[in-house]
Amino acid sequence: MPIQYISLKEILEKNIAHGGKSALITGKPDSGKTGLLHGLSSRIVENEICIFRGLKTGQEFRFPGHLNIIAFQCRPKFYDMKGKELDVGLKIINSNYHEVLKACVLGKLNVLYFPFEKERSYWVGFARFLIQRFPADYASSYVSLFIDEAEEIIPPPEKGKFRDTEEFVGALKEFRKTLISIYAATQQYFDVFWRAIGKINYKIYLRGAIVPRRISRVHQETVDSLPLGRGVLTGSFFGFFTFGNYPTRKLVIVR
Repeated sequence: MPIQYISLKEILEKNIAHGGKSALITGKPDSGKTGLLHGLSSRIVENEICIFRGLKTGQEFRFPGHLNIIAFQCRPKFYDMKGKELDVGLKIINSNYHEVLKACVLGKLNVLYFPFEKERSYWVGFARFLIQRFPADYASSYVSLFIDEAEEIIPPPEKGKFRDTEEFVGALKEFRKTLISIYAATQQYFDVFWRAIGKINYKIYLRGAIVPRRISRVHQETVDSLPLGRGVLTGSFFGFFTFGNYPTRKLVIVR
């Protein structure tokens, strides 16, 4: 593992005894949240089914490796900034979540698109399916979810459909026991449902993040002084780490 990620070894290594891992990344815009998600996935993509949430901004194209783009019950189109449609080799699946997971492969970042207008309810259904699956039926028994802009999937109750949020949190507490990991990113901790935060084991603070007052192990002044490419990890231990940022190779709009 490259030296800049060695301090994150604890949240990446998996074994059956400990199950899945969970981490929430917070930081202001351009602090490196998406780049860190890509960096984490690139370290485990050869051995785990890594699934990255498909966004309207096509953030998957910053990933340094190969992509496997899947659309479930939708047909997204990809455009460059001039409006020219791009051919991305999309896999379209309309049947069920089992076929979605069957389409996921090792060695590539599996990018999953759900219909944008009902995306939260689809993620709830997919999470429910994952905890009920037979792990040996797929490319790996381990599944890692990478959810950028997590506030859109698990928002505070006043900003989203409360039943969907509650159901996703209910699945979240079963993830560890069913070999599912989740790495989520949002600008600030209060942008996501507080009950979801309580189910996440590790917290990662990048530049511009606000530290909850109840957290005594991390001082706000420490986070305020972080340069780009450096963060603070808390969980079973406290530590600083460095990470590289993956530049945008091409700007993509998804509709």
